[in-house]
Amino acid sequence: MQTLPLITIIIPAYNHERFVQLALDSTLNSGLAEVELIVCDDGSSDSTPDIVARWGAINAHQFTRFVFTRHEKNLGLSVTMNELITAAQGEIICSIGSDDIFLPGGLCRINTVMLDHPEWQGAFFDGQAISPEGAIYRDSMLKASSYDLARLSSDDIAEELFYYWQEPANLIAWRKLAFLVHGGEFEYDSTVFCEDLEFAMWALGKRAFGLIQEVCYGYRCRSWPQTSTRNYTRELRDVAFVFLKHARHFPSDLAQRMRNRALGLTYTVAGEHELAHPFHVAFELEKAKCHVKA
Repeated sequence: MQTLPLITIIIPAYNHERFVQLALDSTLNSGLAEVELIVCDDGSSDSTPDIVARWGAINAHQFTRFVFTRHEKNLGLSVTMNELITAAQGEIICSIGSDDIFLPGGLCRINTVMLDHPEWQGAFFDGQAISPEGAIYRDSMLKASSYDLARLSSDDIAEELFYYWQEPANLIAWRKLAFLVHGGEFEYDSTVFCEDLEFAMWALGKRAFGLIQEVCYGYRCRSWPQTSTRNYTRELRDVAFVFLKHARHFPSDLAQRMRNRALGLTYTVAGEHELAHPFHVAFELEKAKCHVKA
């Protein structure tokens, strides 16, 4: 029987003709013996799929397995991610945005730490923030964040991520067995905007989410600090939904704070700011108790 690759790299590609070859090139020379690469173009309207196809024709032999599929129309990130994960044969899965890069040695380090922690369903890792031109905005996104790194490396990780979550989805590695396709329990919900937060809350609820502090990834952003182009109302609604959905898996005190936070966000989305205010005040007070910055 053929040995399954230890690691699968998945790329949900969409309208990144300027950057996608850089993303693909960064998956080469990982230092790992067996790697598979699976790319899905989610209905790009530019030359992204043509670039991927040409690159694959030249470089497919460097992987244990190379797969490239295309959607005729854009189906969204969650649908694409579920398809890519279903197709994956590796034990550990890493995703890369089609405008991002893996840094030299990053994939090898992620793979090593995940194999050292079989209890983890997933983990997030550090990355550089880089400009469209490749300049480095920040050497470490973790150090530039509000996180208390000591708490992230301890049993307090759930509390810290609940209050300060800001990880991009691509700075997460997953274990294939976590997903429904291998008898697991998680699947990306196509109705939820914050798919990265949903997986983290699911894994945190199982005490099965970890931190890889090394800088492994180059995350491309237009500016720093970042300016979001996401739908703010929808994002608040979806964060509230995720907290309510997963609260029952956490200790009772944190679960209640998650429910209160969700209620406050729901009021905000509904435009009832005077009703939301007490919940925001309570949340900020609890956050201050949880994490006092020097």
